[in-house]
Amino acid sequence: MGKRQKVAVIGTGNWGLNHAKVYSRGELTELACIVGRTEEKAKVFANQFNVPYFTDINLMLNQIKPDLVSVALPGMKCYDTLMRLINEGVPIITEKPLTYEYDLADKLINEAQKKNVFFAINFMHRYSKPIQLARKAIQENKIGKMAFVVWKLGQYGVCRNHMYENLIETQCHGLDLLEYLCGEIESVQAEMTKISNRGLTTMGIVLKFKNGALGNYLGTYDAFETYRPSQYLEINGTLGCIHVEDYTKRYTFQSMGSEFMESWEAGIFNDLDKSILSSFDKHVNEVVHALIEKEKPPIGAESGARTLLLADKIIESFETGRRIRIL
Repeated sequence: MGKRQKVAVIGTGNWGLNHAKVYSRGELTELACIVGRTEEKAKVFANQFNVPYFTDINLMLNQIKPDLVSVALPGMKCYDTLMRLINEGVPIITEKPLTYEYDLADKLINEAQKKNVFFAINFMHRYSKPIQLARKAIQENKIGKMAFVVWKLGQYGVCRNHMYENLIETQCHGLDLLEYLCGEIESVQAEMTKISNRGLTTMGIVLKFKNGALGNYLGTYDAFETYRPSQYLEINGTLGCIHVEDYTKRYTFQSMGSEFMESWEAGIFNDLDKSILSSFDKHVNEVVHALIEKEKPPIGAESGARTLLLADKIIESFETGRRIRIL
């Protein structure tokens, strides 16, 4: 595959740290530098990995000349950085959400396409073992014609910076995975509550998919990750049913009418498939392969724009009390 790819990480928060760890241990990657907003924080962060640090993106691009820039900034603060990198023609992988506004995301996508910029987004949960097993079962028609889908994603949180932070920042994972597994969503109807006085922290959404299946989506910040399962997926069809628990914990399939089920759960020594972050490693490996082979990203930033479009329609449904079709 040639030389290891030099990767610059922009962002010095918790997810910036996860990005740095992935690239520093990758077989095809070399962590080249850290970029932060303040010198003090960037220096401390970079010293952990014995790499240089920058507070100026243009200076970093000129000196390091990275093969890939990995952006781990808050969704409300990444638009200018992403647009600057696109205008420089630099290959990018960014965290979700792409932005907080669909119109801005659309501008990023259009500019990247115009300049033919490699532009990936990290919806890493697609790479968890249970989700991959679920996708394989659906592709092999093991569940038959899809009838309904149930999704729950719960954790504790506060909508500090935006009233729809739960929807845009966190529930984008579920929206992306449901379309990845079940096909495009045709319409949405939503209710939300701020009963905890921490913003619109719980939402219930009725979905209709283009294939005719119905979906029931519950997304909440009024729970804890220690509640099990904190993430739950059921996909029910005319021939069988799939369950996924906590992204990486368990996958089961049961044929219609059978009292037996197939089940997967990581063994005691299988640390690779137990960890959510290992899904990031798998995604990055495919991203770097695609970059080297001059192919499209495995998950293009268009998927980030798509979840923002869905979020816009969910917000419209909640605010108007109507069922809203997706364009």
